[in-house]
Amino acid sequence: MAARLFSILLAFLSLAPLTGCNIAGGGGTVHVPPPVIQYGMPTLLRYELSVWGGGNARKDYTDIQCHYRAANSKSFSTISGSVVDGSDKRVVVVFTLPALSTSDGGYVEYYFDEKFDGVYNKRNMEHVPLK
Repeated sequence: MAARLFSILLAFLSLAPLTGCNIAGGGGTVHVPPPVIQYGMPTLLRYELSVWGGGNARKDYTDIQCHYRAANSKSFSTISGSVVDGSDKRVVVVFTLPALSTSDGGYVEYYFDEKFDGVYNKRNMEHVPLK
């Protein structure tokens, strides 16, 4: 009896991919910081978010933000981005840092955060010189 139940279970599991069952997936992000941010010029930051498996980038990623502060600022400011390209598997969001001046100091720190499937994720802090 146990052997028969095991055979039925094994047959069911081998057919699961053929029936349209979702495959578990995951996600990832890519950002390449600029080598330098120019004084007096707004700066575009490109942030790419992707999924694989059964995920959907447009639905799985929410609350995508960028937080930044110049060297002479004590607190972070938050900006929202604009989706410039996307599909079910990949979304590209662009953030515009405002123009900064020499009075802001010699660098900018920033990081991105978002929710993926409702779970908060904070990305590494970037430190870019101002020139």
